[in-house]
Amino acid sequence: MTILVTDLRGFTVATEGMEASRIVKIINRYLDKMVPIVMRHESTIDEFTGDGILVFFGLFWISFCAIFLSARSYTLYMPVYVVSNPFYS
Repeated sequence: MTILVTDLRGFTVATEGMEASRIVKIINRYLDKMVPIVMRHESTIDEFTGDGILVFFGLFWISFCAIFLSARSYTLYMPVYVVSNPFYS
């Protein structure tokens, strides 16, 4: 898994004293450009932090592998359970 943390350099200083509506427009413009870029690469956006984004890459494969391995371990365990459990019919 890879983690990407983005942040607009100097954003806080640059936006001091700006009207909130202008700051929101700047952030929205940035996010409108960034979100499609990171989503094209099979990522998971975890959170938006003001002028930053926290992104995970490879999380899908970790989840897929975990599900596969847990299903696989269950199928390996099942025959042992059937043989060793006298109440299982």
